[in-house]
Amino acid sequence: MSLVDADGQPFTLSLPQLITRCQEETTRFFKTQLSDSRFCFEIFRRALVEKSQDAWTALYQQYQPIVLHWLQRNSQLTHCDEDADALVNVTFAKFSSAVPAEKFNSFPGLKPLLNYLKLCAGSVMLDCLRKPRVETEEENPNVPESSDSAEEKVQKQELFEQINKRLKDDDERLVFYALFTLGMKPREICEEWSHRFPSVQRVNQIRQNIVDRLKRDDDLGRYYTDSE
Repeated sequence: MSLVDADGQPFTLSLPQLITRCQEETTRFFKTQLSDSRFCFEIFRRALVEKSQDAWTALYQQYQPIVLHWLQRNSQLTHCDEDADALVNVTFAKFSSAVPAEKFNSFPGLKPLLNYLKLCAGSVMLDCLRKPRVETEEENPNVPESSDSAEEKVQKQELFEQINKRLKDDDERLVFYALFTLGMKPREICEEWSHRFPSVQRVNQIRQNIVDRLKRDDDLGRYYTDSE
C-alpha cells in the first residue's frame, strides 16, 4: 500500500499532515463512513521501516487508546498482576520486536497490522496470566502494602513517558520495557528476542547507553538512580 496522487505518482506528506489525515480517516471509519487507511499505514511504515522516533510516538498516541480498550475488555485482566497501562507498553514493545523492517512488506495494509497488534495484546495478556500471582496482603499479612499514593503512581507514569521520548530506536524501547517494566534479566531478553539481540553483551550495551543518556539529561538525571 503506497500513497499516490491523482495521477498515480508517489508523493510524500510531512508527519504532522499524516497524523491529521490518519485521525480524520480513523474517525470516518468508526462512523462506518468510507475511509482511506493509507495515511495510518504510512505512519506504521515510517515507524517500523524507517525507524522514525517521531513516527513511533505518533503511532503510540494514535493506537494506545485502542490497545487499552482491547485489554480492558478481556475478562481475565483482573487476574493479572500488571495494570492495563503497563500491559499497553509491553504490547507495543512486543509488536515492535515482532515486526522488523524486513517483515513489514508481508502486511498488505492497515487491517492486517492492527490485527497483528491485537494478537500481540492477547499474547501479552497470556504471558501475564502465566506468571505466578503475587500474594495479596490477605493471603500473606507479612507482605507490606504498597506505599505509593495515587499521585506518586501518576508521577511514575509521567516519568516513564518522559524516558520513552528519549529512547532512540525500537531496540532501546524493547530493552527498556523488558528491564524496567517486565523485570527481565539481560540473559532472558537475549533468549526471548534472539533474532534482535545476538548476545547478552549487546543487551548490556544498549542498557548502558540508556543509563548514560539519562544521567546526562538535565531534566531526568536527578531522578535516575543506577541500580545494578
